[in-house]
Amino acid sequence: NEAIENGVNFYDNINVIGPIVNEKTQTIIGVKLDNSKNIKAKLIVDCSGYEGVIRSNIPFETDFDKNIRREDTYITYREIRKKLPSVSDSHEIVIIGKNHGLSWVSFQQDNYVDFLGAYTNLLSVDISPKEMVYKLIEKYKDKCGTKIVKGGYSASIPMRRALDSCVADGLLIIGDAACQVDPSTGSGVATSLYAAHIASNVALNALNIDSTKKEDLWPYNVEYHHSEYNQEYSSNDIAVKNFHNLSEEEIEYVFANDIIDLRRFGGSGSNATIIKKEKYRPKISIRSKILAHLAKFAETDGKIEEMKELCREYPENYNPETFKTWRGKMNNCYVVRYDLDKPFESELVIS
Repeated sequence: NEAIENGVNFYDNINVIGPIVNEKTQTIIGVKLDNSKNIKAKLIVDCSGYEGVIRSNIPFETDFDKNIRREDTYITYREIRKKLPSVSDSHEIVIIGKNHGLSWVSFQQDNYVDFLGAYTNLLSVDISPKEMVYKLIEKYKDKCGTKIVKGGYSASIPMRRALDSCVADGLLIIGDAACQVDPSTGSGVATSLYAAHIASNVALNALNIDSTKKEDLWPYNVEYHHSEYNQEYSSNDIAVKNFHNLSEEEIEYVFANDIIDLRRFGGSGSNATIIKKEKYRPKISIRSKILAHLAKFAETDGKIEEMKELCREYPENYNPETFKTWRGKMNNCYVVRYDLDKPFESELVIS
C-alpha cells in the first residue's frame, strides 16, 4: 500500500520478454511484454533471476557476460520442512562433490529442516536433484514432518562470481541476474539485498541528474565490487572450481588437515575464508599422485589473494581500455577448470 501511495504501479500476470533498445545510442529504454505491449522508462532494473531476461537479450556488445555458461550454473531442488518438536539438532551436513555439485540437510533454523540437492548443469546424471533431496529426507525422516513449508520446486541458479559489470546505458542488473551469489553454496539473498541498497542510491542520483548513462551508473559497480561480499565470493569461485578436480581421498585430506575453512558453507552473510593463509604442506605418507594434484590445488591460495586485490582495484571510473585490462587480469586468476571424469563425494558436519 505504501508503494502504491508513492506512485508505484504493479502489473499482474505479465511477463517481460526482452528489452527495448535504442540501437543508435545502444541504450536500454524500456521492456517488451508478452501481451504485445511495451513499457518505456528512463532506467530499467533487471532482477529477473538467473535467466536475466533483459541481460541475455541485449542485441549489442556489453561489458558483462550476457549468457551464463552451463558450467557456471547448478540445477537445484530444495525443500524446507517442519522440525519435529523432539529434535534438538542445530548442525548442518553438507555433501560436496556429488555429481559435481552439493547437497545439504540443515537443522540450523529453530523450527525447520532445510534440504537441498544440486549439481553442475553440464552432465546427464542418473539422479535428479529432487531424488537427491528425497534420499536425504528418507535418511532423516525421524527428524522432520511430511509437509513442505517452503520450496518444493526445481530451479537453475548461477554458481560463479558476480558479473564484471552490472550496468549498461539505461540498465542496472541485480541479484541472480548479476550472479551476486556465493559460488560455494548458491546463497544470494543477503548479497542481493546489499546490491539493491547500493543500486537504489545510485539510481536516485542518476535520475536526479537526469542521466542514466553507464558512466553515471558506474558507482554501483565500484561499491559492490569493492565490498567484502564480492571479495569473498569472487575468491570462492576460484576455490570451488579447483575443488571439483579433487578425488575423494584428496578431499578427505584437505578437510582433515584444515586446508579449507568449513565456515564457507555458511551461506549468505558469512565472512569465511576458504583457503588458509599458510601454504599447503603435505604429509609424506600421502601418495605422490595426490601430492601433485594438491600442489596444483594449493596454487589457488595465491590466486585467491590476487582476486581479492583485484576486487579492491576495481576501476573507480568507466574507461573502456582500463576496464578491459582489469577484466583480463580477473580471468587470468583461474588455474584449472572442471574435470568431469572424476566424481567424488565427501560428507561434512558443521556445528
